Amino acid sequence: MNRSLQLALVFGVAFVVALPLGFIFAPDPTGVAPLFLTAGLTVVIGLPAYLGLSRASGSGS
Repeated sequence: MNRSLQLALVFGVAFVVALPLGFIFAPDPTGVAPLFLTAGLTVVIGLPAYLGLSRASGSGS
């Protein structure tokens, strides 16, 4: 699988998972706190998933 496609796929799925969690755990009418929480959760979920997937497929650095 292409590395950029793999990166986009993993972080896209992580964003879809993190988006509702950001609004559940940081209810803010302005939307600023859920945005930052969603971005943080996307990195926390997506980075280990991407690194594990790239290591398992043998395309890691």
